[in-house]
Amino acid sequence: MLNRKQKQEEMPPVEVAETPEEFHSHIKALGQWQAHLEKMEAEMNEALAPVKEAFETKSAPAKQQIEALTAAITTYAENNRAILTKDGALKTVKLPTGNISWKANPLSIVFDRDAADIVTDIMAKGTKAFKALIKTVSTPDKAAMKKDRKTAETIDGVRFVDDEETFKIEPFGAKLAP
Repeated sequence: MLNRKQKQEEMPPVEVAETPEEFHSHIKALGQWQAHLEKMEAEMNEALAPVKEAFETKSAPAKQQIEALTAAITTYAENNRAILTKDGALKTVKLPTGNISWKANPLSIVFDRDAADIVTDIMAKGTKAFKALIKTVSTPDKAAMKKDRKTAETIDGVRFVDDEETFKIEPFGAKLAP
């Protein structure tokens, strides 16, 4: 893997702009190179699409066979579980062709809709039993810390990062050309 210095050394040399015209020219060139790269990536994806489709078509029978065999093995194993596991004494059955096992998964809960909506419904129930189903999480309040910076700075692990500036270049015309 290349380190940062090696990557920088391999970059093509570009002279720093010394005039506003050169500066604008660099931004225009950046946009053109970005558009060129996006076009190349689009061409690559177009070229790969038939390969992916051909592979998916070619592999479909294997996937179907795997699904069918898995279903058949599962059905046999479930129908003969007592014999295979010696009446439940074994969880894993070692066979000459491979192993099969049953694993009890712990109870899990799945939310079929947004958690905030579920919390709202629980709160609407109003009873203590329902409210016990909501976890309250305490987290540091950054907005309050900004308001009382002097106090917040005395807390170990809290530090303020003064306003930082980010430099961003957005050349015009960097969209994909037809």
